[in-house]
Parts: sequence; C-alpha cells; structure tokens
Amino acid sequence: MYTPVTTERKEAPIHALPRAPRIALFTGAYNHIADGVSRTLNRLVGYLERRGASVLVFAPTIPNPPVRHEGTLVPVPSIPVPGRSEYRISLGLTSRHRRLLAAFEPDLIHIATPDLLGLQALLLARRRGIPVVASYHTHFSAYLKYYHLQWSERMLWATCAGSTGSAGRSMCPPPP
Repeated sequence: MYTPVTTERKEAPIHALPRAPRIALFTGAYNHIADGVSRTLNRLVGYLERRGASVLVFAPTIPNPPVRHEGTLVPVPSIPVPGRSEYRISLGLTSRHRRLLAAFEPDLIHIATPDLLGLQALLLARRRGIPVVASYHTHFSAYLKYYHLQWSERMLWATCAGSTGSAGRSMCPPPP
C-alpha cells in the first residue's frame, strides 16, 4: 500500500543575506495578456517579493491590461504581433531603461524572452558582469507552420540559443 510521505520544506531565508537580492526580469509577456507565461512569471515575482527580493520587470504593456501584475513593471516599447494583436513584440531597451537598470544594481538578470529585449539584456549583463538565468516558456518553432513562417525556423533557434545558451542557467518547464 502506498503511503504518501510529507516532508517539511526548508528554504533559506532571503533576509539572512547582507542585502535583499535585486532581480531584473526581461519578458515579452507579463501583464498585457493573461496566458501561461504571464501567469507563471507573475507567480514567480510574487513569490520572490514575499521572500524579500526586489524585482524590476521590463516588459511590454498596454493601456488597461487584463493582468494585475506583481512587482515593479517598467514598460518597454513594443508593437502588436501581426495577426495576433493581443501579443506584443518588444523593440528593446532605451537609454532610459539602461539608466533605470544601472540605478537598480541587479544581482541577477532573468531572461524569459528570446527576442531583441532578451538579447540586449544578455549583452548588458555580460558587460557589467551580472549573472544571468534564462527560462524558456514557449515552443515558438511549433507556431511557425501555423503562421506560414517555416522559413524563419533556423533564425528563431539561433536567437533562442543566443539568449538562453549563454546564460549561467537555463530553465524549461517539465513536460506535463
């Protein structure tokens, strides 16, 4: 007979560190659409903040977004995805964003988007010697055939490899 075993989870308290960690998160989906990526990242930010971390989120947004976001959101310039206007394409970081990030002094950069925003965050982290983690939430290549963009698959994988392959750690959700 199977008897479930419960174990008490012990987590290191963030407040025991000399200073609360500062994490800069870069994502293409945060509050402008209520999808799995935005929900997952909002749960992560809420958890980190409850544990004492400071999180600054760089992401596209829209007027009156459907998701009440966790953390401090820094909107980045973006345009609607052609044919799927509920999704946004980030246009990258401005000099204002770079100044905000420098003033924030992050201990870690988390990249959750394989686009220009993620690539710029990675390059910035390298220049400043900031550790990087990456998480992969969407199997983008699976959508290419649907949108008649199969021709771009090689470029897509190169972009993904560039933004996640250079991270200190890359995280993917396990299969269901």
